Amino acid sequence: MSRISGGVRAALAVFAAVLALGACGADNTTQDQDGTATGDATGDGSGGPDVQLPCATACEHGGFCLDGVCDCTGTGYRGASCAEPVCTDPCLNGGTCTAPDTCSCATNYSGDACETPSCGAPCEHGGTCVAVGVCACEGTGYTGTHCETPVCTTPCQNGGFCAGPETCDCGDDAAYEGAACTVPICGATCKNGGACVAPDTCDCTGTGYTGDSCTVPICPGECLHGGVCSAPNTCDCDGTGYTGDRCQTPTCETPCQHGGTCTAANTCDCSATGWSGSLCQNPVCLSTCQNGGVCVGPETCDCAGTGYVGDVCERPLCGVLGVPCPDGFTCTGRGTCERGPTGEVFVPAGTFWMGCNSALDASCTGFATESPQHEVTLSGYFIDRTEVTAANYKLCVVAGQCTTPVTVNGAYATFEPLAKQQHPVNFVSFAQAQDYCAWTGKAAGAQRLCTEAEWERAARGGCETISGECRTGERRFPWGATAPTCSLANTSNGGYCYVTDNQWTAAVGATPAGASPYGALDMAGNVFEWVADWSGTYSADPVTDPTGPASGQHVARGGAFDQSDARASRRLFATSSQSLHNIGIRCCRDAE
Repeated sequence: MSRISGGVRAALAVFAAVLALGACGADNTTQDQDGTATGDATGDGSGGPDVQLPCATACEHGGFCLDGVCDCTGTGYRGASCAEPVCTDPCLNGGTCTAPDTCSCATNYSGDACETPSCGAPCEHGGTCVAVGVCACEGTGYTGTHCETPVCTTPCQNGGFCAGPETCDCGDDAAYEGAACTVPICGATCKNGGACVAPDTCDCTGTGYTGDSCTVPICPGECLHGGVCSAPNTCDCDGTGYTGDRCQTPTCETPCQHGGTCTAANTCDCSATGWSGSLCQNPVCLSTCQNGGVCVGPETCDCAGTGYVGDVCERPLCGVLGVPCPDGFTCTGRGTCERGPTGEVFVPAGTFWMGCNSALDASCTGFATESPQHEVTLSGYFIDRTEVTAANYKLCVVAGQCTTPVTVNGAYATFEPLAKQQHPVNFVSFAQAQDYCAWTGKAAGAQRLCTEAEWERAARGGCETISGECRTGERRFPWGATAPTCSLANTSNGGYCYVTDNQWTAAVGATPAGASPYGALDMAGNVFEWVADWSGTYSADPVTDPTGPASGQHVARGGAFDQSDARASRRLFATSSQSLHNIGIRCCRDAE
């Protein structure tokens, strides 16, 4: 039922009051409940009935019969029997007026006059129900039967859904975002200008980068040797030992030496240099340096301080000589190079001062042939360690290469006496001396007479044997400056040394204490020795390998058993025909 209006309520109240007091007509007639008039019809109080027209149908809802017609005034009803309720506002949309101002609405309508359609469920989001089951959603941002569905003008894409007017919900784990869920999401932001073109997919085209987030720079051609592509087209070669666009060029922090080539990080190729080591700093000697020698250059051994010389420090330096002994020679404890089988000693190439320094040796004063003292440089050579013995000379005679000395017996002769076979041969001429030295049948083979310069240097020593200034330090005698004694030399200085049994000469090598710096014996005393030079005066100018003048007298050197002067500069002149008791032989040969 619909609600009762104010006017109807007032009429009902009046009607109720009348009922309470009893219904009376104006002429005091009553009305039965069915609306039939009863009472005094005459009006004089006698109770006679008034004559009224009856109503064919009883008046309902408080209506009363008046002249046969139900008066429904104020009852809220109408009709012949006041049975039809009255609704001031018509009931609409098929509604039925079921009580005064009360509409009973048809299904899907409501309101006082059933003017309001029903949409089943309320229209949402401000929508208006404009017909049964029809919500008007215009302007709400929603659509649907009850304006329950939000409207997104641009459809939500990629699995997103419209969660509100023009609002797409792309989901908690969405791979897209944006108003319409059309913007792909890349978990890590695309870097370096890369574009996110699909979920977790960056398009790095044209950026110079690659990788999921365009963070990996691209270097055309792989960075080599551990280099790292740190930016487009840029290899970072730090710490690799290489350089270049692709770290392709090796670097050696310390440059390769001696022409070595840097072929890898801090790696030098020394194969063609003759050097080895990480920097080609170590020379290579294919033959190992011996005796403590150090390889200091390709095939070069430094033998300094080892006491050896030679290509691989294979030959010992020899004492006072300071040079290696030649092949076949042995360095003795005296520091000299000697060859036992041939009886030779080695005199190395070098310089000495030849002649007498009268300022230091008064014994040569007045001997003009021994002056001036002058510098001489000689090549290396070998010289007999001792004078040629009578026995050795006899072998040459037997071989038919030498002739017998002019005197073979007598007080001084040594050729025949058996006791003197190891004494120096004497009474031989210059020519005989030459023949013996040239004889190839002896152990030393072919030799020659020594030059004066060779003989004197072998006797007194070269500059390499002198400590200090050479010119003033030259020895007077083979052993030094001490005057001769019989233990040093067989001379007549203070008396003959060997007079017993006419032993004027001594066996060769009998005075080893008087040896020269090179180990030559009897270079002072016993007998003079023929040399190759002709006699001549000295020049003060330096000379190299002098051979003397082309003519003159021959020269013998060394003093003798019957001579007191035994200084190394002593010179004896003799003719070619002379064969003297105190002249013998000593041979030399070139050192190859």
